[in-house]
Amino acid sequence: MKTKAIAAREIDTLSRVGIYAIGTDGAMYYKIWHGDASLPSKTDWLFLDGRFDSVPSTFVHRFELSPWTTEVFGLGSNDDMFHRTVGTSAWPPSPQGWEPLGGIFNSPPAAISFGPEGAEKWAIVGLGTDNQPYLKIFDFTGSGSWLPSAGDWLPLGGILMYEPAVPDPMQDGRTAFDIFGVGEDRQMYHMIVHASQWPPTTSGWQPMGGCFTSPPAVVKWSPDRIDVFGLGMDHAIYHRASENGNWLSDWEFLGGVFDSAPEVVSWGSNRLDIFGLGTDDQMYHKAWDGRRWLPSPTDWDPLGGVFTSAPTARSAEFNTLHVFGLGTDFQMYHKFWNGNQWLPSHTDWEPLGGVFTIPRPTLLPSQLDFEGTIVFPDGVPVGGNVHITLFRDGTSVFSGHFHDSGGVGFQCAIACGIADAQGRVYTFSESGPVAGTFEVGSRDFNWNDPSPSQPEIRDNWEDLFACGGARFRFTAQVNLNVASLWPLLLPGFGEIIGVIAIVSK
Repeated sequence: MKTKAIAAREIDTLSRVGIYAIGTDGAMYYKIWHGDASLPSKTDWLFLDGRFDSVPSTFVHRFELSPWTTEVFGLGSNDDMFHRTVGTSAWPPSPQGWEPLGGIFNSPPAAISFGPEGAEKWAIVGLGTDNQPYLKIFDFTGSGSWLPSAGDWLPLGGILMYEPAVPDPMQDGRTAFDIFGVGEDRQMYHMIVHASQWPPTTSGWQPMGGCFTSPPAVVKWSPDRIDVFGLGMDHAIYHRASENGNWLSDWEFLGGVFDSAPEVVSWGSNRLDIFGLGTDDQMYHKAWDGRRWLPSPTDWDPLGGVFTSAPTARSAEFNTLHVFGLGTDFQMYHKFWNGNQWLPSHTDWEPLGGVFTIPRPTLLPSQLDFEGTIVFPDGVPVGGNVHITLFRDGTSVFSGHFHDSGGVGFQCAIACGIADAQGRVYTFSESGPVAGTFEVGSRDFNWNDPSPSQPEIRDNWEDLFACGGARFRFTAQVNLNVASLWPLLLPGFGEIIGVIAIVSK
């Protein structure tokens, strides 16, 4: 799936748009698009220094600093967070350098400005190396400071597969904001952060259903309306909306077959414009005009081009749109809706120069854990537990415990299976003796079996994040060998395409 490589932001009342991307040298580059008056020129770019490993995140705030100042965030070459202010009052912008904010992250940041005039706050959210979202807030109260201090970040709980989405709260004066993300079970989740004081309180992660293969795209066209989009398992785009805190319906099928996450923007009340790359890498577009989807509920309008990065779109003023993407030559290309037509034409794109890289995508969670309690049938006085940990590099650890609480001993055996989204079953088994109280020997049998990297786990790692989560089953018996357990275990997975033995004793 193609990922985003460009950040764009409307920067002033002159309908200018600031654009940010990472060059082949790893540095960040900047341009102000303003038609033929673009700065530094139509095809040249301003060097902003730094070395980056993620697409930038930006927001414009209008309260505490000079009007229309842009705050820019990105992950450095060591995956730590950096921040810089880019002003628009003069050209070129201030040479102010990059401020380190600490942390080590698996995903690009999401950043917003929120709160009332005179008490503005900034929020930055990113996934740590454990794929848990972490939060940092800048509070302008008093002298202004980052919370928590120095390089610390506040954990928000949960584990997400892709970068979180934090919609612009539209400067409605509230001190709460929303976060959306796709969990390990590929379901969409939503959290509200109430940040009037430190530490903030949250709603916790609330499940929204669905099954997604991309990060969410989220937009607000009014303070009380949120529209959420995601790419389904069938590579079509799905939509769900909330008004006044109430979700209006289940997920709505919008059709298409896409090779990128969706991008959504709104230029006015009850207006939505959605973009995505088709399997032919052409740009496609659909709009909600307040009454209906155009060109239809499931059709999409082709906009031409061939792209290597997911789309980035912004609206600088009412009834205008800017769309950006990297072409096959890794130059940036742009299309503009001026209120009446697409320019330079419906299917053509104007080159903006430069040669850019596509930063690495969000890293999937590095491990998956499965566990269960072992209870034998028919009153057999043996119990225990089992735990399997799979790692992104293909290694695994299979551990467990049997305990005999009766008078006689047994030979115990266990067979375990983990089924991925494609129907592959990864199998683990172990057997060993436990002695009873009337016998000589240990009443416990413990095992801890590490496995070297298995290419089947490593190469199919994404498939282990199935809709509803990977399926884990096990069966345990006494006085039977392991081979006798597989006919009891495998039929419970239904149709499977293969059985892969990882640890077998």
